[in-house]
Amino acid sequence: MAAFNSCIHVTSPDRIYYPNLDDFQITKIKTTAPPGKFWSLWLNYKFANIGGGQLHIKEGDSVLWALIPEDSVNGGTKTHPLTETSWLTSVIVPTSIPLKLKGAREGNAGQFTVTVINGSNRSPVQYARIKCATSDVPEAFTDKYGQAQVELPPGNHMLRALRGDDIVSNMLTVMVTSLPLQKTY
Repeated sequence: MAAFNSCIHVTSPDRIYYPNLDDFQITKIKTTAPPGKFWSLWLNYKFANIGGGQLHIKEGDSVLWALIPEDSVNGGTKTHPLTETSWLTSVIVPTSIPLKLKGAREGNAGQFTVTVINGSNRSPVQYARIKCATSDVPEAFTDKYGQAQVELPPGNHMLRALRGDDIVSNMLTVMVTSLPLQKTY
């Protein structure tokens, strides 16, 4: 099944056809790509060097469309990858990496350890910022092992990892309960 046909519906003004690739470039998904960025396609946290119309996916695959800077590909040449003549024969390696956030999904109030890895090669990501979208939890930053300690009060919390021009991580939802009462004798 082709990702272009199965993941999103894109109308004509939201894409550009490239005859040399026999495929389309997506220019808008909810928002138009601003100057200097383009919509990139990722399969299982790896940059797809083919268009979505030619990409075959199977159940369980992770498909991601992400805005990344044009100068994060082709060695920072600031050349749009689809307009470069050598694109068909070269491998595009973005410098933006897809962040993947892992950690416990439930637990008692207190410190939680989360881990951020490069989704492409599973290496730890240092200096990633852990941000909570649902409460005023202080931000935390990952160490050289990709780990950070996040202090979470009772409630449901949605965490994401961010770092520079890297692709924002998946959402990690954590359900936190109050500390269990201690028995008195």
